Amino acid sequence: MRKCFTVIAQRKEEDILSFEEHLVKTKIFSGCEIFYPYNVSEEQRLMYSKTIKKFTKYDDFEIVLHMPYAADSNVAIISEEVMNRQLNAIDFANEYGVKKLTLHPGFVTEGKTREEALMISVANVRKLCDHALK
Repeated sequence: MRKCFTVIAQRKEEDILSFEEHLVKTKIFSGCEIFYPYNVSEEQRLMYSKTIKKFTKYDDFEIVLHMPYAADSNVAIISEEVMNRQLNAIDFANEYGVKKLTLHPGFVTEGKTREEALMISVANVRKLCDHALK
């Protein structure tokens, strides 16, 4: 069984480095889930990106990216801002050799039926898949 831990973008550098030391190097875990750091300061984003990059040097260690998911990232709506954020997250994932993404298909917003939200979500996920294939 492969075990994976999560590293949120709000973590301190010393926390992430301790994960590397105690969880990655020891091979207790064989992967981690990271997040696209769009909702943190530029300084935090740079630190997170740089520190997570250290995990890529380990063979047989997999990094998975959790796509943005919140009201401001709902893929079940028509929004250029949301799609740009999701596309940027895929590009971010590519920098780490990520082959798997965690994506929540969105949620129904006021004024839409479940079927309408589902149709929008499917169309948006298809666009994201096409982008990821590149």
